[in-house]
Amino acid sequence: MYETKEFTIPEATREKLLYLSTVFQNLNTGNTSGEFWIAIGGTSESYDWSQFEIGINNTQQLITCSQSGCSCNGPEHPTGDSKYELGKEVVIKGGDYDTQEIEEAVADLIKTTDTLYDLFQKKDVATEEIIALPNAEIRRAAIEYIGYESFMAKAAAKKLDENNDHGILYQVPLKDDEDLVLLKVKDPSTDRQYFLRVPPEMKTAGQARAWTFGFREQDFVLTKET
Repeated sequence: MYETKEFTIPEATREKLLYLSTVFQNLNTGNTSGEFWIAIGGTSESYDWSQFEIGINNTQQLITCSQSGCSCNGPEHPTGDSKYELGKEVVIKGGDYDTQEIEEAVADLIKTTDTLYDLFQKKDVATEEIIALPNAEIRRAAIEYIGYESFMAKAAAKKLDENNDHGILYQVPLKDDEDLVLLKVKDPSTDRQYFLRVPPEMKTAGQARAWTFGFREQDFVLTKET
């Protein structure tokens, strides 16, 4: 049992999360269940996830999820440890989780919520702002918000390679920085499309896909994804 401590989500953050929940509700969720959630606080790059996460679903609820209490971090698994109505005061209580992890997740939630809210308020979103978002799931939502074709056109993306099994590899030139290389893949269970950032030295979709799993291309065989 960890230290008992309470973390209150600020009212301003809840109001912004209510707005974001409505935005996400209008996006293509990629599933038939009607309910999905997006992790915002305590998240990490690609498909990785931390011990304690906070997110929202498309029914105006905040969800907390821990590695031990949530079977999967993603839109097809909206059931977390706890759900809170965003229209009411939200107090997350410690005791079952590491206090520092909760504190960091809440701080991350507040910061990322501000970023997303400001982003979705704009009529013209710069590709650099989307690229800078903290993880693949949030980037996917933002890219879907402005449209995939629009994003790639604005980014002046160049197709480097395409593979039916591994996806499409794009190169996006960035001002005053090394080129951004993104692998476009599809989640077979939801048909969602994701852009995963890979090292700039990646030359083929197969090489990039292998890297996301921690393998060299010559050692990687993709049999079946679930």
